[in-house]
Amino acid sequence: LLWPQFESSAEKYAARVGERTQFHLAVSRARAETIDELTNRLERHLPDVFRGNRWDAERLARTETVNAYNSAHHLAVEQAHEEDPTIRERWDATYDFRRCPMCASLDGQVIDTVKGEKYIARWTTWSKKNGLIRHMRVIERAPAHPNCRCSTSIWKEAWAKYARTQDPQERLAA
Repeated sequence: LLWPQFESSAEKYAARVGERTQFHLAVSRARAETIDELTNRLERHLPDVFRGNRWDAERLARTETVNAYNSAHHLAVEQAHEEDPTIRERWDATYDFRRCPMCASLDGQVIDTVKGEKYIARWTTWSKKNGLIRHMRVIERAPAHPNCRCSTSIWKEAWAKYARTQDPQERLAA
């Protein structure tokens, strides 16, 4: 912070805002609200946070909805692993023009979450000032960033012959 004397009041304010936000996210999940309904809820109940900026409220609603979805998937993978120790978790990045380079690098990665493995994103960007920049980030589970649309799902290595990343000719021959 610029002014250390305000550190404790900033922490109190941030904690209070965080608690209110968590409360409304939980209520929304319990009521099975859509992303639009959650966005409206956040705008209505937290006007001091969003100040009429619908985009910020929608970004939070979208990201936290994807997070809730992936948390359920993560739990399902852990429970399925108890029945079948070959069960793993697989990252699935939406394959379209909006997919970011970080998520593209995660697409198709398979990890054993029960052993504590994590996803590793490696991607490259370019800037006029610095040229090629190599990035690496360790990610526990989706979403990887705000507005991330990625998901994780149950995976078995035996299913690899049906994966979309495999050469279509190899799939037909199998």
